[in-house]
Amino acid sequence: MDLQRRALEDYQELHGRPTLQWMSRDTGISVGRLHRLRHGLVMKMSEYQVLRERIDRKRPPRRLTRVVMEIEGSFPAREIDEIHRLLERRLKLFSLTRRRT
Repeated sequence: MDLQRRALEDYQELHGRPTLQWMSRDTGISVGRLHRLRHGLVMKMSEYQVLRERIDRKRPPRRLTRVVMEIEGSFPAREIDEIHRLLERRLKLFSLTRRRT
């Protein structure tokens, strides 16, 4: 999935599937432009940045990053390797199941 589509989907998911008018008021991007972006028009960098900023503001702080750093600082190397392998498998499984749908 490309970055543009992912940013639009993340924004909409985090904001409860808002209307185009609500999105326009929140982002400053016109309703017509948002409609065209949702249907595949290439996004300007400034539009992408606005969406990413709104997404990052709404998402909780990087919980996983904080936990991983704590694990790396306190777990033995063998345990870290095991957690790494588990995460890699979960990511692979997730990507395979997303392709089927």
